[in-house]
Amino acid sequence: MRRHLVVGLAVVAALAGSLGPTARAAIVGPASQPKQPKSGPGSNGGCTVAQTSFDNAAAPGNPVYVLQPNGSAPAAVAGGGCGDAKRPTVFIAHGLNSADPTYYGDLIHHLVSVGNIVVFPTYQVNSGDKADLEQAYRNVDAGIVQAVSKTARIDTARVGWWGHSFGASMIPYLVRQGAARGWGRQALWMTPVAMTFALLVGGGDIAVPANTQELTVALEDDELADHRIGDEVFEAITLPESHKRHATVNSDPHGQPAIVADHFGPSGGNGTGVDAVDYIVWRYGDLLETCAVSGGRSCGDYSYTGTWSDGTPVVPATVTQHPVDEGPYPALLAECDGLYGQQLNQARIHRCGATHI
Repeated sequence: MRRHLVVGLAVVAALAGSLGPTARAAIVGPASQPKQPKSGPGSNGGCTVAQTSFDNAAAPGNPVYVLQPNGSAPAAVAGGGCGDAKRPTVFIAHGLNSADPTYYGDLIHHLVSVGNIVVFPTYQVNSGDKADLEQAYRNVDAGIVQAVSKTARIDTARVGWWGHSFGASMIPYLVRQGAARGWGRQALWMTPVAMTFALLVGGGDIAVPANTQELTVALEDDELADHRIGDEVFEAITLPESHKRHATVNSDPHGQPAIVADHFGPSGGNGTGVDAVDYIVWRYGDLLETCAVSGGRSCGDYSYTGTWSDGTPVVPATVTQHPVDEGPYPALLAECDGLYGQQLNQARIHRCGATHI
């Protein structure tokens, strides 16, 4: 037995010697996810954050939160300074059951830190009835109007709209409502993320102001929202290709923890922790706003998603003008052609593409 042990040790020693000094170094652990950028799009700016709120008169019991940039630092996005008398504003429409602004707290902090006012109207949906869902759209719009009237610093000439899940479904409607009031004349941008049904916009093309810069974001492993809904609405928005882009954020198992682009990926403030998907979404927000404010002259690369700690590039986002659904299927909610589609998407269901199966 001793002889076998000695022989075994000799073999191990020989192998170690053949591998050289480098191989005898400490074992390298798995790669870690990309960190938040320290500069440029996606990095936090120098503005401090001041929060106020008021009750939505159109929907009592639903607060509207207004978060404003303060301080003497320059604004990292859109120019000017954090304390300017007028600042561009991002209106956020949250997902179902996500009315606590801390759910998107890190995203909100980022948007304000780079110089934006953020308006976060809340709503409640008590049933899956279509009329109830449509009323939530109107309540959010009413909260936005009240925020503008109460906040002198909001520059309605420079406005962006960002929504997630059911909130993303509101974005086309909300943009059209704002445009009817003359908002966004200087810069207008819109970002629906993981969209469900687009209500109150009819069944045909969706007209938005010609100066709008649009980004639709899908998440590769979205288990809830059928990608085809976001794809269909993206195609329906009447903007030239130079003004809109569709980006699918892909999952990547290269390191630990893996990057998982699922339905809840953009809500890092919900207690799961901020990760690479959040940083990608924050970067998108900065890029699109810069694109809109520059009049389309500086719009950036939406495929870049960062680098693992070992130098391996993260799987890039799939950016296209004509997205094709690749799954997963079926979505648990908001199916384009399932029960929810038949009940809630009657106006647009004929425009849905075929499933990938």
